[in-house]
Amino acid sequence: MLPQPVEKLILAALNASPGLIRLVDENIHAHKMPQRDDRVNKNGKKSLPAITYRRISSVPVRHLRGYQTSMVRLALDVWASDYGQAKETALEVQKAMFVAPVVNWLEIDQEMASEPYFWITLEYTCQEKGGFEK
Repeated sequence: MLPQPVEKLILAALNASPGLIRLVDENIHAHKMPQRDDRVNKNGKKSLPAITYRRISSVPVRHLRGYQTSMVRLALDVWASDYGQAKETALEVQKAMFVAPVVNWLEIDQEMASEPYFWITLEYTCQEKGGFEK
């Protein structure tokens, strides 16, 4: 059995955080947020704050004992309608990520000029075992 991709572990860690789910509900998406003009999701709840996640890169690392691992860079973007809400959600993401296989992380605060969004990028480096079998 191949190990789970690191994205599944990260998603499980995010969904297991009561503080984070209280803020974002079901608004955790792979790669990009669905477009919504009314800022309300399909269940009639607010679509912000939200989180998107994506794999930036994956570098295979071979071990002398033959184990195959990779160092994976992931970006988690926190989206909100105001800066305070973005920072609060980013803090909850950081708390949730303590249980994930994270090696290190970087936080970048940003603001979209064309939209009334604030977003914070949290970049993580994780170790993932397997996935390179030929």
